[in-house]
Amino acid sequence: MKLRIHLRTEVLVSIVLIIVLGGLNYADQAALAPLIPLITEDLGVSDPAMGLVCSIYTVLMGISMLVFGYLSDKYSRKKLMLIGALLWSAFAYGTSLAGSFYSLLVVRAFTGIGLGSFFPIAFAMVADYFPPKERGKVYAWLGILPGVGGAAGGALGALYGPTLGWRFPFRVIGLAGFIAVALFYFLLKEPERAAAEPEFKDLIEKGEVKYEYRISIEDIKQVLQKRSNIFIILQSIPGCVPWGILNIWLITFFHRTAGMPILLATVFSVAFWIGCALGTLLGGYLGDKLERRYRTGRISLSIFGISAGMLLLLAAISCDLPPYTGPQEGEFFPLIWQFVWDYLWWKPAGWIFDLYFFGGVLAGIAYPNTYAMVQNLNLPEIRGTLNALNLSTDLLGRGVGPVIGGILIEAEGIKNGLMIGVLFWILCVALWPPLYKTKPRDEDETRRVLSQRAQTVSKKLESFH
Repeated sequence: MKLRIHLRTEVLVSIVLIIVLGGLNYADQAALAPLIPLITEDLGVSDPAMGLVCSIYTVLMGISMLVFGYLSDKYSRKKLMLIGALLWSAFAYGTSLAGSFYSLLVVRAFTGIGLGSFFPIAFAMVADYFPPKERGKVYAWLGILPGVGGAAGGALGALYGPTLGWRFPFRVIGLAGFIAVALFYFLLKEPERAAAEPEFKDLIEKGEVKYEYRISIEDIKQVLQKRSNIFIILQSIPGCVPWGILNIWLITFFHRTAGMPILLATVFSVAFWIGCALGTLLGGYLGDKLERRYRTGRISLSIFGISAGMLLLLAAISCDLPPYTGPQEGEFFPLIWQFVWDYLWWKPAGWIFDLYFFGGVLAGIAYPNTYAMVQNLNLPEIRGTLNALNLSTDLLGRGVGPVIGGILIEAEGIKNGLMIGVLFWILCVALWPPLYKTKPRDEDETRRVLSQRAQTVSKKLESFH
């Protein structure tokens, strides 16, 4: 009994550390958005050039994911995550030292390379902590990282950027990253591969066998032959363009169109990201329940969330917020009171706030279900690589999003630019229906291979004994 409690404690500590490190990753990304007006003014950077800074960071993160994801299917996942975390912490701090557009471009590029180590490895490790039927809930908790980490980073940038300068938030995030790396090194327990798969769980827990299969080139070919993988990967590209645009330009939208101070604009946008976090939790729990009743439950839920979220956000962006006339920068408590009075109480602008919040809730539903499906569709030895491939296409969408947003904003104005960007979700939704046919078939194939392998291992053990 003590051993079981001890193991559960180790797993809990490991999950908490993964969430903390992931939250810092998103905090680094989100801190930039409220600081864009300050950085562009200080360094003399145009909107499209600032979009390039954001995009190269995101695109290189995606390329880095492919490298780290493949290596994680061969070598120690914990060591690879530590290397990447040290790299991004150093360059996150280095962002505060940038003195020109080109130096900012370089440090953000290397920060993105370091961040690429985290997500594909973390998602694969989590799949080895928890069985298939519980993964939706777990990925839901990981899925709140964009909301919680983004809220923390955005608040840090908005609160201290105008008063202490845009460099200060990156110093804080970089130092926090170094502390998290130290805790990660001493406290994280790396799980055995396939330890949570029903076919191998008992064999691994008894210490009779280890999952010895490792990725090969042939495995990669087989991954790409599964149509479910192809559709999931392809939907990520147009599906994440709106996230890239909203993440970078939403605060600027409120600042420019309604004249909100950066702090108030950030608080308003943080409400959207908190809605996304709540929607992710809701989506994970609902997805697990629906999947137990019928095997395509995650698909239907995701299509509904993306479509309904898009419609609410289009309605929200189309509404004109009243011009802001309240307290200005630096007056924290008056600004917060003004926000509560104008947007959370009874005044007409409050219902626009609700559209952003509930649009975020609905848009966040698909995230945990997508990654639960990725793990359940594929064998343990290829999950790091496949996570990287799927996440890198996510980031391709997020990476081109800021540039597309900058171009659209220059050509059509910031309101129309954001609305056109959100419409990319139509292309995303169009790629989900084929999964109704392919997902059950591909999942059955994965379970069949694992069962066959477990039977082979069991027979060898019996003959040995």
